[in-house]
Amino acid sequence: MPLTSHGLHDATTDADVIRQWWEETPDANVGIATGPPGPTVVDCDGPIGRHEWLKFIDGIGWEDTPWCCTTNGGWHIYFAGDDAIRNKAGWLRKVDARGLGGYCVAPPSVGASGGAYWWVAGPDERTLAPIPGIVHDVLTPVLASTVRSLRSVRSVGDGYARAALAGELSKVRAAPIGKRNHTLCAAAFSLAQLVATGALDREHVISHLFNTACASGLSEVETLRTIASGMRAGTEKPRHR
Repeated sequence: MPLTSHGLHDATTDADVIRQWWEETPDANVGIATGPPGPTVVDCDGPIGRHEWLKFIDGIGWEDTPWCCTTNGGWHIYFAGDDAIRNKAGWLRKVDARGLGGYCVAPPSVGASGGAYWWVAGPDERTLAPIPGIVHDVLTPVLASTVRSLRSVRSVGDGYARAALAGELSKVRAAPIGKRNHTLCAAAFSLAQLVATGALDREHVISHLFNTACASGLSEVETLRTIASGMRAGTEKPRHR
């Protein structure tokens, strides 16, 4: 239970206020409000969450930022605050994002079962790194300014856009084993260009690609990574017709 009247909304960086709180309740746990000016936190719940995170982030640097172990064997990974990221539960299995409007419990807090939170690499050792681009892409929509600038390049009619979506989904469904991931990436790349013009809704495209790819045999983690990579590349290269 929060010990202040308004919980995370009472969060402050005022050293005098914080000092007074600790003098009044020296045994309290530590809560950190997430989102700027605080951090953005990836919350891996237990061993399953850790495993899913490591599969998703494989080959992409992330360790040069503060992170801690939680009471259930999970991790909290702290990145620089990003005002485009809000709370998002279950974006991977047993993995949440804590952004604007959220909070996390930090070391040296003690959980209800008696276990402690502890730093693997604390903020006194490492500065907050930016959240990896592929994670940012999954957790945020295309920036409005980018959409506006690309929309001026080409506007695509609804009929064309719907046909393009159906065609790319058909390609993903028909892709043979060994070609599925490449086909999914190409589909995400192509459809992202239409998303950038405003002809298709980003979340609608991602949902259809995700469901189709998983039904075709790709894993959820592999699918998310591939869609994020293809969407990013496609957004950076607007379509000309």
